[in-house]
Amino acid sequence: MAELEVRVQQGQDIRRLLARLRELEDGKEIRKRLRRELKESAKPMVPAVQRAVLALPSKGQSARAGRPSLRARVARATQIRVRASGTRPGVTVWINPRRMPEGQKNLPAYMEGIRPFHRWRHPVFGDEDVFVQQPPKPFFYRAVRPLQDEVSRAGTRIINDIQREIEGR
Repeated sequence: MAELEVRVQQGQDIRRLLARLRELEDGKEIRKRLRRELKESAKPMVPAVQRAVLALPSKGQSARAGRPSLRARVARATQIRVRASGTRPGVTVWINPRRMPEGQKNLPAYMEGIRPFHRWRHPVFGDEDVFVQQPPKPFFYRAVRPLQDEVSRAGTRIINDIQREIEGR
């Protein structure tokens, strides 16, 4: 399964802060607040990705057949994940392949054209004898790149605010 994701990490800063929070009586509450605020800081990336994927060109075949479009499925699978522990703590905006229908879990990677999913071949309307190769239409990284620095600054500000609050006790 391929995952499209962008990480905004302040790994060492988060690890140090969490170590301090374990020592505090109300550390669990502050940790919850940290996760909530970090998630909130990355929220603008989700609609940006959703708008970008929904804006991709389409012939509307699924809509006419009464099926949800592939673009809409990819948009619904876009999520934020906050990890406050482990080897890679940080905020991740990603397209969760487990939220894609069976048989379409790698579709976002094919749409983006990332290796090894850069050659998107599929049958024409389910006809297993006729295949076409479709060019990728990158959308994910173009949508999040302009927001990445802003989200990173917000994450650093959140971590620093909580550290100052703890030190001020």
